[in-house]
Amino acid sequence: MKRSFALLLPLAFACGVANAAANAESDRAQIAALEQRWLAAIRSGDRHALDEILAKDFIDIDTNGRMHDRDEAIAHASAPADATQKITQLQVRVHGGAAIANGINTVHSKAQGWTVEVAFTDVFLREGAGWRAVSAQETLRKPLPISSTNH
Repeated sequence: MKRSFALLLPLAFACGVANAAANAESDRAQIAALEQRWLAAIRSGDRHALDEILAKDFIDIDTNGRMHDRDEAIAHASAPADATQKITQLQVRVHGGAAIANGINTVHSKAQGWTVEVAFTDVFLREGAGWRAVSAQETLRKPLPISSTNH
């Protein structure tokens, strides 16, 4: 009996490791999908979706270094009507019940003739079977072009 237990122990450990890796991959996929949903909610002004995504104690630090609570973030969530946005270089790291997403949001306005890159860090906490954003910070990587009327 001891021998069969000794043989099963490594197998059980390997299954546990494989299961943990599959769970981490599933969590990363959930966070990536949540990032896309968040972007779509901002684009469309979907306050209900933002209410579901952002935790009650959510804090955002914008590209100007100003802090906004959840209510302010939802109230001011908007994008120029003609703007396109695309998330690239998304990296999601999961640490138990917490996840950190880093990426670049490229925003382009054809009508206004500008493109900006916003590096972001979003922090999520697991809530039940899902995730909620608790913190976000954005950094402007490529500033808007200076027009001749701004001199």
